Amino acid sequence: MQILDWFEQRRALKQIRKVEKENDKILPLQAGDDWERYDLESERIFEMRQSVLTRYLTIKAADLHVPLPDRRNKSFWRNAEIDDDPPRPRYLTEQGVAEARKVIREEQKARRDAIAFWIPVFFGAAGMVIGIAAALNKS
Repeated sequence: MQILDWFEQRRALKQIRKVEKENDKILPLQAGDDWERYDLESERIFEMRQSVLTRYLTIKAADLHVPLPDRRNKSFWRNAEIDDDPPRPRYLTEQGVAEARKVIREEQKARRDAIAFWIPVFFGAAGMVIGIAAALNKS
């Protein structure tokens, strides 16, 4: 399921890049041009990108059963201005993304270490059984 989530995130980011390229075409070149429209669209694209990343990290954290940063902490979460609806979606700030990734990586490392402990034990036991079987077979 994680691979499908990763592909979904990549597809969404690709669509956002297309919107970003379209926005770059309206980049104002002179002082009198419409900078406000460009700036608002750039902010909307940034929030879309952060929302996709937040959704991906939320799914990943849920799969690993680790908590995301506290939603009441304003340095980790921000309300999106994408929608004008009152229940505006929230997304992780850069600091929140770093904290979420740190927690996810720690959990993944702990799980890898638990598995990595048993691999040498398994191969050592298998080698011992093969060695004993070979010694008994010769006699």
